[in-house]
Amino acid sequence: MKLYSYETPLYGALNQANQWQDKDKVKSLGPFALLLFETLYKPAQENQEVQKKRHGVKEKKDRITLYRGLGLPEKALETYKEYQANGKEFCFTGFTSTSCEEDKALEFAYRYGTAPGNVPVLFVMNTYHRDGDHRAYLHDNNVSAFPAEQEYLLGC
Repeated sequence: MKLYSYETPLYGALNQANQWQDKDKVKSLGPFALLLFETLYKPAQENQEVQKKRHGVKEKKDRITLYRGLGLPEKALETYKEYQANGKEFCFTGFTSTSCEEDKALEFAYRYGTAPGNVPVLFVMNTYHRDGDHRAYLHDNNVSAFPAEQEYLLGC
């Protein structure tokens, strides 16, 4: 988990391979992706307890709000709006970094949304907690390079 939280070439390569579903990268990135997925699929009991305490979660059906800030090309934003208008579901592929702090996500939106042709975007996800399945809360130095980001790593 901690290795993934650093913004290394591994982070970028894995996200790009997931986004484009690049089958050629399976041999080199597959083992790491599998480990990451297995960690997210059933996070350690300690991580589940920290998540519940942080959000006051008592049941699987309780909801938490997560934020994802990024810069998108204007054309991609138009496509997203079309999805919404037509009632289509949108899903981030692979692994997605989010935050439980809106201001942290906004920092990322403005950092990466100011590149030429990009616009800052904030996704607000009101999601079921599901006992922490398919997510890990990167809340301290043991699991995150940047614990102050209050990051949730999601996997689908």
